Amino acid sequence: MFVYQSSESLTFANQPVFFAVTDRFGGVSNKPFDTLNLAYHVNDDKTLVDINRKRVLQEISLCSQSRSPLASLYYLTQIHSNRSIVLDQMLAESLPHADSIHLGEADAIITALPQRLCMVMVADCNPILLYDTFHHILAVVHAGRLGVFEEIIPHTLEQMSALYHTQAKDILMYIGPSIRACCYEVGEDVKKEAFKKGFGAMINDTSRLDLIACLKQQYKQLGVADAQVEIDPRCSCCSPMLYSYRRESHTGRFALIAMLQQH
Repeated sequence: MFVYQSSESLTFANQPVFFAVTDRFGGVSNKPFDTLNLAYHVNDDKTLVDINRKRVLQEISLCSQSRSPLASLYYLTQIHSNRSIVLDQMLAESLPHADSIHLGEADAIITALPQRLCMVMVADCNPILLYDTFHHILAVVHAGRLGVFEEIIPHTLEQMSALYHTQAKDILMYIGPSIRACCYEVGEDVKKEAFKKGFGAMINDTSRLDLIACLKQQYKQLGVADAQVEIDPRCSCCSPMLYSYRRESHTGRFALIAMLQQH
């Protein structure tokens, strides 16, 4: 069910934050979504997706050693933007109780509330966790090519700084499985856009774009050091354990799910 968890991470193991990256096993969805698809928008049967999400909730309740069962997954309609939504107490109290709680259209969730499972879904895009170790603030980010080019990481950190006084020196970052340069061949239009955005050096001689290199350039410019960042080695397109839009086109979504723990 999980390809990776915070308990396995040297960077996050001793931090009061839990995260897990799902794989595609242990659910009930039928082909081509077999089996642990977590997304409604890919035309899977909603009832089956609900069962998959409930199973993930139950497993995380066990893995995170939560004192009480975790009730909800907070998720977004992801729009390949640089927009974030802040899950604060006022918003949380205004939302209905459910297994899955939709927060709106955006590509990042920022929260200071503990025990709130925040989810971003991907099938080649970069799922990213930002954690402010000083102020105990978390953000989960969906960063595909468009999001990277639109600077969603700088925008999210700017929002965290404005609301909670987050500083780059206090950030820990996890970049989950995503399509890597080995598999991400792009066309002339994307090449032109990459050069325009300052990422021309991240395209090799075979027209493959390295989004991890783009993200590295961005976070270093923000003052986040390599030592603060963990990059998952898996390419989603290479791994049959994960969904990949580039490999399969019509497919499901895996997820990065994270929450702050009481500390």
